[in-house]
Amino acid sequence: DELYRLKEIDVQHEIEDIWKQVKVELDKLVEGQKAKLKHTEEKADRLVAKNNLNLEQTKSKLQQNLDQEVLQIQASKKQEIDEISLKANADSSSETNETIARRKF
Repeated sequence: DELYRLKEIDVQHEIEDIWKQVKVELDKLVEGQKAKLKHTEEKADRLVAKNNLNLEQTKSKLQQNLDQEVLQIQASKKQEIDEISLKANADSSSETNETIARRKF
């Protein structure tokens, strides 16, 4: 009976030792996974920052292109308006000259 009790205590100690080893290995695995996760999060943060920068640069370029297009359209429309005004003034002047010429006759 005493021998059985001693063997039971010995087995209990072996189980505790094995459990301690398992716990140490699990703790190592958890720490390794935490380190990998931290590295992955840092990498993701860098990628997000890089993408945000690229988006801002693209947005800025698109805005510059849009502004340039607007300026070109405005210049073109102003030129059209100026040409129409000159033509209208020329037509008006020519009509006035014709009217004056008719009155003389």
